[in-house]
Amino acid sequence: RAALDAARAARGAAQRRRRSGGFLMRRGGLTRIAQEATLLGTVIVLALVIWFVITDAQNQEFEQPLGFSLPVSIINLPSNLAVAGEALPVSLTVVGTRSALDAVSPDDFSATIDAQGRAAGQYSLPVRAESLVEDVRVRAVQPETAVLTLQELIRREVPVRVEAANPPPLGFSVGQPSVAPERATVTGIAADVELVEAVVARMDLAGATVSLEGDVLLEPRTSGGAAVARVTVEPRFARVAAPITQEVFRRAVAVRANVQGAPRAGYRVVEITVEPATVELFVPLGAEAQDSVWTELIDIEDRRASVRRLVPLELGDAASAGATEALVTVQIEQIESTVRLTAAVRVEGVAEGLEAVLVNPETVQVELRGFAEDLAQFVGPPEDAVADVSGLSTGRHTVELATEAPDELTVTGLLPRRVTVVLMRQAPPTEADGEEDGGDE
Repeated sequence: RAALDAARAARGAAQRRRRSGGFLMRRGGLTRIAQEATLLGTVIVLALVIWFVITDAQNQEFEQPLGFSLPVSIINLPSNLAVAGEALPVSLTVVGTRSALDAVSPDDFSATIDAQGRAAGQYSLPVRAESLVEDVRVRAVQPETAVLTLQELIRREVPVRVEAANPPPLGFSVGQPSVAPERATVTGIAADVELVEAVVARMDLAGATVSLEGDVLLEPRTSGGAAVARVTVEPRFARVAAPITQEVFRRAVAVRANVQGAPRAGYRVVEITVEPATVELFVPLGAEAQDSVWTELIDIEDRRASVRRLVPLELGDAASAGATEALVTVQIEQIESTVRLTAAVRVEGVAEGLEAVLVNPETVQVELRGFAEDLAQFVGPPEDAVADVSGLSTGRHTVELATEAPDELTVTGLLPRRVTVVLMRQAPPTEADGEEDGGDE
């Protein structure tokens, strides 16, 4: 790109000179052509120099240590030997271009120790490291050697045991499991093999409601249950059968409130509710079937207010799969009632000079409504039923009755609601009445 830009600049300069001095070109054309050729050659040479410098910088190699350690693998290990302990990881110094070095990872290298032809014993062996990347080379390994201890492999038979990882659901039980084979061979160096007390077939029974059978991986364990590494087990799998039987069955039953007693006189139980209304039970096989469970006893004797209480369930031999308590609400309210009493009719509002000479009927039935407790406390006749004749003149009239109820009670009816009232003018007093009056005085 630099060469092309330089050539373009030279060509532009030549064109400007041609425009400004066209008459000179006509006179000295050969000289100017030679000058332009020289300039173009100079530009090309400079471009080639720049290209070589850039290419050399890109291909320049650098030496640097890797920013990570590399594990060491043992190769060509005789089949009757094992390594007691692992070789320490090594550090590498590598050479390569900057782009290649920036892209490397531990997977791009290998470090090995060759144990071919060795017998049991301790050795100081060289570590061989190599790069798996074409543009990167290994310059140095640190440390260059590693100490290996090789020991002969031993074999020992140990028992195979079955371990249930998780229990089956509630209501199911696990019988004695069977395993085949019952013994397995553990291979490794003496220090590791001696730690193995048994190999375990770990079977997960979570959610199992039927017997299970299958091949299970064998794991070497110590007497304390810890896993043992660097040993092999033969065979790797065992056939395990775990019988699972159902001991109880699951059943949804109603929850009933065990309420005894009666509220105070004049009160009644309106409603009894239970939350939850049903519960699931685990009932033993062969047990007597039941369709409900009762709550703990709740006594409402002589109560006047509602009861809301969380009480345990009486489960008996069953086991609850969910709730073990229930919220019982006993709603209690006063009883309303009505009574009919006889009340006298009283005429009010008779105009001056008039009198009521007839009231028909003279008594009526007053219907009172209220709570039974208030009705029981009511003593005596009710208030008179009032016939208000205000503004009426002489004659026969049909008048609406009115009455008031005692406190806490309500008048719900009058029978009849109207009475007949006859109003007449008062008769003037006679002499006989006057004399009689005088004599009395």
